[in-house]
Amino acid sequence: MRIAIIEDEQPNYDRLKRMLKAQEIDGTIDGPLISVVEVKRYLAQGVAPDLIFADIRLSDGLVFEAFNEVQTAIPVIFTTAYDEYALRAFKYNSLDYLLKPIDAQALKQALDRFRRGMRPEETEPLSRLETVGTAPYRRRFLCPDRDGHRLVKVDEVSHIALEEGVVRLFLTDGKCYPIDFSMDELESQLDPEDFFRANRQYIVHLDFIQGLTNHWSRKTLVRLQHFPQTEVWVSKERSSALKRWINR
Repeated sequence: MRIAIIEDEQPNYDRLKRMLKAQEIDGTIDGPLISVVEVKRYLAQGVAPDLIFADIRLSDGLVFEAFNEVQTAIPVIFTTAYDEYALRAFKYNSLDYLLKPIDAQALKQALDRFRRGMRPEETEPLSRLETVGTAPYRRRFLCPDRDGHRLVKVDEVSHIALEEGVVRLFLTDGKCYPIDFSMDELESQLDPEDFFRANRQYIVHLDFIQGLTNHWSRKTLVRLQHFPQTEVWVSKERSSALKRWINR
């Protein structure tokens, strides 16, 4: 059996490795893979472990970025200190979502599920997701505006941009507001049916994409309805995912 551990903190990696040995796991353990870049490189090499244990917040972003670019059918047991990513995690071949510090019994149950080759929905009701404290996707923002605040619905957001270290909402009425969230936090809070992370600097709303322009470098330019001067470039690796997202 071959297991890969994605974890950017050495003590957490060491602890999980000891716990796996206590569960009499016999085989090879790869890791720790400490960054999104390292996970992409590992998976792109064609390495095929039987099971992946994955922390979510890594030193350079969310592990979902790697799984989006290098798609794999390898089952994943997520291990994280944050409960806010649970619903999203279950879209990535997830067998379980274990909150840190990992409980030995919970780990055993996750491994038993893996050995049986079952996904969570085959053995437990969907309501189990409620036990990890997940919340609905964000529906509005409260943005500072002059002497008060403006309530902004997500349907009013054309796109979100990171500019000179500041994250801003750009609205369909042409206005923009700085917000106190990181791009990774927003990516996890916004409904992926409506919003797409084009690159590190931009998140775009599906309803306000005017069209796409292919570039000779195989990158894709996203043209926005209300902001024709804004150039949102998508890498060739992400372009296929973008087109599938729009054309579903």
